Amino acid sequence: VYEVLFSAFMLGIANFIGVAVRFLVDRGYARILTEPLSWSTLGTIAWQFAVYFVLFDIYFYFLHRLMHTKALFWGHKVHHRSKVPDPLTAFSFHPIEGLLTGGFVPLMVFFFDLHVYAIVIVNLYGVINSVLVHSGHEIFPRWWYRKSVSKWYLSPMFHDRHHIRWRHNFGAFTTIWDRLFGTMHPDFVSDYQALH
Repeated sequence: VYEVLFSAFMLGIANFIGVAVRFLVDRGYARILTEPLSWSTLGTIAWQFAVYFVLFDIYFYFLHRLMHTKALFWGHKVHHRSKVPDPLTAFSFHPIEGLLTGGFVPLMVFFFDLHVYAIVIVNLYGVINSVLVHSGHEIFPRWWYRKSVSKWYLSPMFHDRHHIRWRHNFGAFTTIWDRLFGTMHPDFVSDYQALH
C-alpha cells in the first residue's frame, strides 16, 4: 500500500518538475529546441542523450550516496522499505528525494538547449530503466559481468543487492562510479555467477 501511495506522490512531483521546466522556458532562462526531425536533429538528440546519460549517472550516484548518510537517510528509507524490489518500488520515494532526483531535469534545461525529443527520450529511458532494475527479475545473461563492455551497465540483480546490502551498488545506469569509488560489493560478480 505504501508503494502505491508514494508512487502517487511521485506523479505529483513529476508534474511539479514539468511546471518548473515550463517556468524556466517562459521566463527565458532555458530554451527547448523544437526543430522537426531530420538527420541533423537526430544527431543532436543522440549526443544530448549521451550527455544526459553520463551526467545523470554521476549526479544520481553521488546523490544516492548522500541519501545513505545519517543526516539524509530519513528520506531515503521510504524507498528501502522494499527489501525485494518490484516495479512499484521504482517510484516509491519520499517527495524530497523525488524533487532532488527529478530536479536534474530543470538543471539540464537551464544549462543546455535540449531538443524536446531528447527530453522525452531521456525521461522515457529513465522510467523504463528504473522499472527494469526494480523488476525483481534478472534478464541479463550469466556472462554479463565478465564481458569488457556489458559489465559497465548495471542489471536488476546489481540493484537488488543494493536493497539487501545498503552500503554497496549505488549506480543508476552504470557500474562505473561504484567500481571507481570502491562501492561495488566485492562479492557481487561471483554472487551473480552463482545465483543467476
